[in-house]
Amino acid sequence: MPLKALRLFQKTTTPLQREHPRQYRLRMIAQCLVAGLFILAVYLVADALGSGLVGASIGASTFIAFAYPQAESSHPRYMIGGYATSILAGAVCSGLLSLLGGAGAAFPLHAVLCALAVFLTVFCMVLLDFQHPPAAALAIFITESSSPLVAGLFSLVAVVLLCLLKRAMKKILVNL
Repeated sequence: MPLKALRLFQKTTTPLQREHPRQYRLRMIAQCLVAGLFILAVYLVADALGSGLVGASIGASTFIAFAYPQAESSHPRYMIGGYATSILAGAVCSGLLSLLGGAGAAFPLHAVLCALAVFLTVFCMVLLDFQHPPAAALAIFITESSSPLVAGLFSLVAVVLLCLLKRAMKKILVNL
């Protein structure tokens, strides 16, 4: 029984890894480098816009897009749909926060509205079949943002650019 449990933690290898280990390592380095450069560009622009924390969910989406390009949650429908859902839920909760006290609102209200934003995001992503887990984190940042419109628009543009970059590299991307 203990040996079976240990097998759960063994990494499975792909044919590319087994048959062409050097080519696999080069692809891995290239895909990770492109992901890192994309995140660098996102953070530079986000920092200039004052929306640096948006990069956290974009970073997680970039990992999925470049480490597991064939995964279902890596497809543009899920990435863009998940982000759009998260932005809308975050904007609703940000509006509620403004109506109920804005920046001077008590901490529990912030926590409740952030939790509500994540709930709405997850519920709508499941309902609409847009499951993309990193997008759920964005709802919190949009809710807390002083300019949710800028943060939402920036993150949507960033995820669309990520999808376009992934599509342009479609022929060379492999699941790592």
